[in-house]
Amino acid sequence: MRPALGILLALAACAATPPTLSEPPVELTGGNLLAPLAVIADAAARDWDRAGTTLEGQPQATALAAARLEWLAGEGRPGGRLAAYPASFRFGLDRARDEVRANLAIAPDATPEQTVAALLAARRALAANDAAAVQASLSPPAFRDVQPSPLRRLSEPGVSPSAQIATAALREEVARVAAERGGPLFDAPGRGLTTFGMGGSTDR
Repeated sequence: MRPALGILLALAACAATPPTLSEPPVELTGGNLLAPLAVIADAAARDWDRAGTTLEGQPQATALAAARLEWLAGEGRPGGRLAAYPASFRFGLDRARDEVRANLAIAPDATPEQTVAALLAARRALAANDAAAVQASLSPPAFRDVQPSPLRRLSEPGVSPSAQIATAALREEVARVAAERGGPLFDAPGRGLTTFGMGGSTDR
């Protein structure tokens, strides 16, 4: 086989293979990994109901809510679970994420992976009453060193109307597609949105 032809065939094989989607941290789904997109979208909409005002005074709950929103926004990138969704949903999630990042002093250039890991580490440290671990988790590169501090902001997250709008719309769209396709599970991006039976393939 000529080398050029071999390279073309290899590229074609790669293009035909959908990307492997990584599982979200178990804390984001409460342990339900069968349909993480549907579970996290539903939880996020509840997190940010009333623009997140119910999170006031609950730093652990705020950290988890922000982590879910970060994960969803990250899934809008190429290769993610939301990559095939209409751009309006991805734009809405990006805007909501930026709004929450500003409120919580999260660095604007932090990656979703960095931010989710830092927020969940902060949540675990808060639960363990480990002040040193809390301080370490709320430090650069995921967080900015500003005042009020990220810890205080987790307790006083303010309002996030964009988060309420974006997560409610996404939950509705996820449910609509699920009902249309016959189940709650979604396939890999790039092949359109499809669903499978509860006992079949997952959305990885």
